[in-house]
Amino acid sequence: MITAPFLTGWITVASAAFIVPLLGMHRRISAEKKDLEWQVGRRIEAAISQIHGAADAGDLSQADGLNKLMGSLIAEREMLARLPTWPWQPGTLGAFVTAILLPVGLFIVT
Repeated sequence: MITAPFLTGWITVASAAFIVPLLGMHRRISAEKKDLEWQVGRRIEAAISQIHGAADAGDLSQADGLNKLMGSLIAEREMLARLPTWPWQPGTLGAFVTAILLPVGLFIVT
């Protein structure tokens, strides 16, 4: 007969086997996302410097191009902000918990 400590150990090992690799992937995805956000931030600062330089010089010939550049960089920054850092779809964790708890619940009921 399966005992409670055995069942608890099995659930712990199964959970760890699922969660530990995903935590590593989460860290890697988060680091890459931060790097991309830093790069776009640096580009936005450079574009702002170009806009200020053109404004100070009274040169409006680049205004349209700089405006498009700023719009593109802001759109990129917003897209990066919406990127998920967890390597699963929203329903995956619920499915995992159900897959673990449903057999345990059925075992306890029977």
